[in-house]
Amino acid sequence: SADGLNYVAGGNGLYGILDIGNSSVIGDVNSGNVISGNTTGISCSGCIGIRVFGNKIGMAYDGITAKSNSTGIFLGGGGLDAIIGKSDSLTGNLISGNISVQIWVNDYTDVSIANNIIGPNKTGMSAPVATVHGVYIDHVNATNVIVGGLLTEERNLISANSIGVNVVTSGV
Repeated sequence: SADGLNYVAGGNGLYGILDIGNSSVIGDVNSGNVISGNTTGISCSGCIGIRVFGNKIGMAYDGITAKSNSTGIFLGGGGLDAIIGKSDSLTGNLISGNISVQIWVNDYTDVSIANNIIGPNKTGMSAPVATVHGVYIDHVNATNVIVGGLLTEERNLISANSIGVNVVTSGV
């Protein structure tokens, strides 16, 4: 059901969005998606060129209330070229409220994670859920993964997770 602005249904069970294609764009700068209540919010397996902009992943439409996924975003399966937010102020995602991992990178090459709020609610002041990992990078084949950047606009706010960024492999 809906109350005018907030869609208040449950999740899809396994995946909010399962992407196995090329050049996908999930969300946009004007009206991103609310992806919540699933085992995995966005799962990209073997994708080439995925872009994720302006979404609320693991949160309700208000950006304050958790509507948890277990994992917010999963990148794996030998994928290449992922951009999760970028330096433009309108392209960042709110990735929060997820139970075990906000962003999990496994067997993926060339990943940029920039200008996102990862952990706290949209105000940046409090965590809706105690999440274990903000960004979890694992597997020998996860290479060229950049979290943040040199420019102020590329910085992520990673807070209120048990571990902010956990790298458990070489080659990153």
